[in-house]
Amino acid sequence: MPDFKGVVEIQTAAGDPTLTLDGDAGDLTVGGSGQDGQVAVGTGSGVTRVVIDGSTGTVTVLAADGDPLVSIDGTQGDLVVYRKISGVNREVLEFDASTAELRIGNQGVEGDLVVRDGAGRETLRFNAATAALYIGAEGNEGDVVVRDGAGNPVMHFDSNFAALYLGTTGNEGDLVVRDQANRERIKLDGGLGDILVRDAAGHPWLHFDSTYAAMWLGGQGNEGDLIVRDGANRERIKLDGGEGDIWVRDASGTLLFHFDSAFAALYLGGAGNEGDLIVRNGNGDQTIKLDGGQGDIILTNGDAAEDFDVLDAELAAPGTVMVLGEDARLEPCAAAYDRKVVGVVSGAGPYRPGIVMDRGETPDGRRVPISVMGKVACRADAAYGSIRVGDLLTTSPSAGCAMRVAEPERAFGAVIGKALSPMDEGEGLVSMLIGLQ
Repeated sequence: MPDFKGVVEIQTAAGDPTLTLDGDAGDLTVGGSGQDGQVAVGTGSGVTRVVIDGSTGTVTVLAADGDPLVSIDGTQGDLVVYRKISGVNREVLEFDASTAELRIGNQGVEGDLVVRDGAGRETLRFNAATAALYIGAEGNEGDVVVRDGAGNPVMHFDSNFAALYLGTTGNEGDLVVRDQANRERIKLDGGLGDILVRDAAGHPWLHFDSTYAAMWLGGQGNEGDLIVRDGANRERIKLDGGEGDIWVRDASGTLLFHFDSAFAALYLGGAGNEGDLIVRNGNGDQTIKLDGGQGDIILTNGDAAEDFDVLDAELAAPGTVMVLGEDARLEPCAAAYDRKVVGVVSGAGPYRPGIVMDRGETPDGRRVPISVMGKVACRADAAYGSIRVGDLLTTSPSAGCAMRVAEPERAFGAVIGKALSPMDEGEGLVSMLIGLQ
């Protein structure tokens, strides 16, 4: 192939170069001194489709009718995309370098922004028609993370758990809602852990104070009510701050629970629906039931007890037989057929007191519950005779233990109760029905 080198130059009639091809430098120059350069690219039918204008520094792509489709302004750094709408050529996408703005859409055509991941899934879409932003796709959750100046994530909406996290180490998160007058009406305070709701005058009508685990509703001049409605918009629960009452209704509107503060009265049940009060222990087992249908009080535990002063609480273990001491305090029995017997310390074996009477508001280590009625487990000693079901039991010489009544004439006033389980030998616990006589 011949090796052509040098310069090819096309000049005007006046001798000014208008197109120069420099083979050494590899340059193509359109225009010259006093002559703007312009490149036009047309179709086979002679219609110009692309124009590069050196005088304005623009590149324009034209439609068949000569209207611009795309315009790149090399002087300003702008990019404009056009679309003909109802006969009018409108800008539908514009990047304005002077303001660093990207504008999408125009009158007659909405502008949406769509971002896809490497698998082609649409993971972000801003829909202008509904002014909605959609983030995430099947198999690729969408999260929103906002960082502070130090790069810490202070706001994180995690779509996988539908959770919104505000704040981070060293930067608490608050949520504040203001009204149209820029007054703070609702605040979730991440620093204090409080929730505050204020009226237009700034009064806090709802305040949840995490320091005291307390919630306040209402204030001076505005009572606070708490109302809970069901799916049919029926009022089911109401805490009335004005009356100081609590109301609970069923689906038909019948009042089934009413605490009346005026009379300090609690009403349970209503027409067609009895009211029961059930108390459970720490294992979830029912221990007390007030049966509104039968009018019964049902106690799961076995005996009625009453607190008594004891001489030495360490010697008053559950099941111990107790007698009156000289100072009217109780002590374990230590003699047979002792008429000073009072009862058995409650709580031994499988039995627990159903009722405890004369108990103070705070525990007192000098007082223990003594079973005075019902079923208990009692310490007993069979050394004074085997115990059979139905035997009367009395005090024994063994400290704190009962024995079988072998001499009825001596047992008057010293009988503790009747054995409900046998004991052939040794010392242990027997079930007993309390019956002092």
